[in-house]
Amino acid sequence: MRNSRPVPANAPVTAATLCQRCLQSGHWTADCKNEPVYKSRPSRTARLYNANIKLPEQQMKNELTDLKDAEEDRRKVLEQVLNANAEATVQDFSSSDFSE
Repeated sequence: MRNSRPVPANAPVTAATLCQRCLQSGHWTADCKNEPVYKSRPSRTARLYNANIKLPEQQMKNELTDLKDAEEDRRKVLEQVLNANAEATVQDFSSSDFSE
């Protein structure tokens, strides 16, 4: 767990020290000799001008909405089938003669 207080400039490197450039532990960013790990993301301006650009969070929200819609459709079909079966059962019992 990270502390919320700043780390002094002369703090020793520990296994929990995380480089912000390469995202590996064990060294400071200033001492990093690894290639930087860059995750390309469109800028806010680019997203405003082009509505077709979707961030992973938006894609996940859209997929979740699609799954919820599909689940709702399956639930409605199941209710219709169950209601039809229940009506058929009631009609069978009402048409039967239970007199002795």
